Amino acid sequence: MFKLDTLLEGGLYMARLDRFKDPREGTLGRKTKSLLDKAPAYVKRYIIREYGNARRQSFASCWHKNDGQPSEYVWEEFGGKHNGFAIRTTPQKLREAVKSVVACGAGYIGNIVYKKHNIDENKLTNILNVHFVVRDDFEDEKEARFLIHTFGPHGQQLYGQEGLKGQLVKWRRRRTTAVIHECVGGYRRGTAILLRVDARNLIAEVVVGKRVSRALFTDIERRVLKVGIPCSRE
Repeated sequence: MFKLDTLLEGGLYMARLDRFKDPREGTLGRKTKSLLDKAPAYVKRYIIREYGNARRQSFASCWHKNDGQPSEYVWEEFGGKHNGFAIRTTPQKLREAVKSVVACGAGYIGNIVYKKHNIDENKLTNILNVHFVVRDDFEDEKEARFLIHTFGPHGQQLYGQEGLKGQLVKWRRRRTTAVIHECVGGYRRGTAILLRVDARNLIAEVVVGKRVSRALFTDIERRVLKVGIPCSRE
């Protein structure tokens, strides 16, 4: 209920990539790392280190793509086996809700690409490419992702802005060097960003799972309708 209440208050919770359940989220993958063996050792170390730093500076909110109801897999994995709820939105609503962050160059919306990390290569043309790549074990999730990357000038664009509860981002000393600072999330000790959004414009509907008790459904419905958002049962 915490994330629902937070969203209804106007805060989109975005977790840092290295806090996702997949420990390889945002990493290069074994196949790509093996390609770096052709480069000098110091170059390989530098690239791998920078990709690791980027994971700590990227924050994501993931959305299941479906024209109808969430798939059975998603209800089972993320909806408490139908004893939870789903937030329904549209690509247009999501883009509108986060347009200010996208416009300044720190926000990106894209579809997730699912790959076999041990076999498939990841492109090294842009460090953000791997932040939209997930192991094929999770292919049933069929995700689109809104990503905020706070590296370099992107963090400077966001610094000073207020999230729902305090600063949107903060600066701290980077772990791998003595003099360079990095921009991290301003919420939960740097592990999350709480982006301000208009819940009524972002949420099209809240769908409550079929196994949710009548009392809990009534409670969720009351909270959601109070904000002026439709609420229904699965």
